[in-house]
Amino acid sequence: MIKKITLLILFSSFMFYTPFLLSQALCGYNLGKLEIKIPYDPNRSFHIEPESMKSVRDVFIQKFSYLARGNQSFAFISEDGKFILKIFRNGGWIHPWRKFIRSKLFSPNRKRFGIQNLLRQLAATKVAFEQAPDLTGLIYVHLNLTDSLLPKVCCKDPIGRSFQLDLDKHLFSIQLRATPFEEAYSIAIKSNDREKFKRLTRSFISLLKSRISRGIRNTDAKLIDNFGFIGEQAIEWDFGCYTLEESINQANELSIFTTKAAQFFQANYPEWVDEYDAIIQN
Repeated sequence: MIKKITLLILFSSFMFYTPFLLSQALCGYNLGKLEIKIPYDPNRSFHIEPESMKSVRDVFIQKFSYLARGNQSFAFISEDGKFILKIFRNGGWIHPWRKFIRSKLFSPNRKRFGIQNLLRQLAATKVAFEQAPDLTGLIYVHLNLTDSLLPKVCCKDPIGRSFQLDLDKHLFSIQLRATPFEEAYSIAIKSNDREKFKRLTRSFISLLKSRISRGIRNTDAKLIDNFGFIGEQAIEWDFGCYTLEESINQANELSIFTTKAAQFFQANYPEWVDEYDAIIQN
């Protein structure tokens, strides 16, 4: 009898925890979350030259594998490792108590829910593609559902299962893949390559100044999660909080990110802080 009860408890526990464990293995990924139904908006459409469109189609000949989950998208990496496919996901249902707590504690941007948050992301992507593709590594965006414009692409989910994704029926962006900010600096510092450190830092500062000069503000002040390098060229790969502002405080916007970088070096490579400061001051 005790043996049967023990087996029953084990079986019940297995059945109870299996969905949770599967969810953890899938990193929250769910194909249903990629199904977005929003009205067509001509302001989100772009004219793409035929030759550029051909290049985009060529990218989708290869397979893509799950890479990461963002606040509003799932990221997949191309087979050759050169491109990142960010597929926007719907916000899903949010518990009323969670809405209430977020509305009281978080900033206005974090208070948006569901479709509001998605529309903000699409607007930010439009700004990035129109005003700063060179600063974000963007090569193509698809911000309206279409018909017979794009091919289907083969993707793999977090546990290696393959599926066909009809790109016409999804909203997404394509970016050049970059080396993460922290990794790029780590390589330069560990090899004691001061000249490379200087080139990376100058490129990072140049990126910030160029974005700010175009009247673009990033309300998400993260450093490690937002920036990377293609070769030694800095890009801001997370543009989900881009906004156009006529009267942007340029000095303040620059200071936010340069200070974050200084804090990063102080915490991880304090012996390089003076090197960084010298470049900032010039």
